[in-house]
Amino acid sequence: MCEMETPANKGSVVIKQTVKVKITDFEIVKALGKGAYGKVCLARKKTSGDYFAIKIIDKAKIVSFRMVQPGGRTRRMRQTT
Repeated sequence: MCEMETPANKGSVVIKQTVKVKITDFEIVKALGKGAYGKVCLARKKTSGDYFAIKIIDKAKIVSFRMVQPGGRTRRMRQTT
């Protein structure tokens, strides 16, 4: 359980957990938007019912536009005028 430190609980211990989630933990509800490299979908987490926005990126398009650097990092596009 994670706690945020607020004035009411100042000085309390903050516990952080790392939880691995998979795409199968979510149910895609609907598409919210579409762009050149992929789309954004509204998804509901099956265990809690919470809603999240998930970005689905088409790796083939990223590679074809040469936006992937060595090590798998995505390079930001810079526009010059």
